[in-house]
Amino acid sequence: MSEARIDKWMWAVRIFKTRTIAAEACKKGRISINGAQAKAARMVKPGDIVQVRKPPITYSFKVLQAIEKRVGAKLVAEMMENVTTPDQYELLEMSRVSGFVNRAKGTGRPTKKDRRSLEEFTTPEFMDDFDFDFDFDDEDDDEYTTVIVIDQKTSCTMKREKIRWGFIGCGEVTKYKSGPAFQKIEGSEVVAVMSRNGAKAKTYAKERNIPKWYDDAQELIDDEDVNAVYIATPPSSHATYAIMAMKAGKPVYIEKPMAVTYEECCRINRISQETGVPCFVAYYRRYLPYFQKVKSLVEEGAIGNVINIQIRFAQPPRNLDYNRENLPWRVQPDIAGGGYFYDLAPHQIDLLQEIFGCILEASGYKSNRGGLYQAEDTISACFQFDNGLVGSGSWCFVADDSAREDRIEIIGDKGMICFSVFTYDPIALHTEKGREEIPIANPLYVQQPLIQAVVDHLLGKSVCTCDGESATLTNWVMDKILGKI
Repeated sequence: MSEARIDKWMWAVRIFKTRTIAAEACKKGRISINGAQAKAARMVKPGDIVQVRKPPITYSFKVLQAIEKRVGAKLVAEMMENVTTPDQYELLEMSRVSGFVNRAKGTGRPTKKDRRSLEEFTTPEFMDDFDFDFDFDDEDDDEYTTVIVIDQKTSCTMKREKIRWGFIGCGEVTKYKSGPAFQKIEGSEVVAVMSRNGAKAKTYAKERNIPKWYDDAQELIDDEDVNAVYIATPPSSHATYAIMAMKAGKPVYIEKPMAVTYEECCRINRISQETGVPCFVAYYRRYLPYFQKVKSLVEEGAIGNVINIQIRFAQPPRNLDYNRENLPWRVQPDIAGGGYFYDLAPHQIDLLQEIFGCILEASGYKSNRGGLYQAEDTISACFQFDNGLVGSGSWCFVADDSAREDRIEIIGDKGMICFSVFTYDPIALHTEKGREEIPIANPLYVQQPLIQAVVDHLLGKSVCTCDGESATLTNWVMDKILGKI
């Protein structure tokens, strides 16, 4: 063959385990050919360089032969060559150890606990989990070439007719955004809830006809009737509960952000890989009709080639922000990971990466202008996607009410798309024909479409890509903007 479809070629040379995963990678903007972002139907020919983005680096492969039929591991070296540059591997190495090595001045020598953590973090086993896994179909394949598999999905499906959820946490988000959906969608039911406040858990369960309640997370995880766990607690406990559940063989669905740091996200992914138990993260806006319409307008070329993206968000302080004796957890960095930026910006950043692909570079400035709490309240950032597209963002959480704003602008060479992330104002499409407003209704329980996708994945009906790997990149971007890494 002189040419081959890119999704078929990547599957054929064993870069991806399935064509479906290869096509999804193209759809999410993770694949480029000779530097240009590629859709699944794009053709490749010998000599082309295929780039595959797996955070935090980009791998490069040279096409030696254009094939669409999968070959054995020992033949891969004849079909493609790994030409990933050394600087990318250096970036990968730096990302693995940065959190433990960069100790602040004056903190003294690492403690024994720090040293144990560093040793664990830098062992070859961890490197393998962080990096690509090996893909061998035949027992004797390991005598031949080591073959890289990218974005391998865990194949843990529930051999049951229903997913029986246990909730860890029963706060406001479970009451209105997510909780009712778990009980309404096909193939799902809630069988237990947990809160450290036992009375709260008992009341929540009674009001919603949930049969069991606990005040201890381990007891809920150990419940034989629970076969999947929803983690709806503040971010500081996400990693602990997720790891507990996955080690017990129970898939997890975690509220965003995935964890308080990029490195904690990597820990969660490591356990998911080791146990083969899937992890999903509640970036539910990807599945809402409102944002899918924005994505379709971009993909259809409604505004031509996209050349710039701008995020603007401003809101006044909330009443609780003035209570220094009882500040909300969302402005306590040790619990939330940061201030309101860490609570709200993840949705914006995740959506942009869903539409335009991975962000490769990000930086920013942060400040506390209001003095109401210790966390940052004003942030400016710039970022660049792997296709070269650049963008910027500004966030202020102590603005006057007259400056209130929730707006993202996607600027093209033939128009502009404006939309909101939290208020769902009608999408504004600006073209040479004028301004068109497009109102889109979302479901009553906004997490329902994503939860249905997660349940279908666990039942083996489809693949949900809103997983820990994609969520980790959002944490990486936020940590880069805030100067954590």
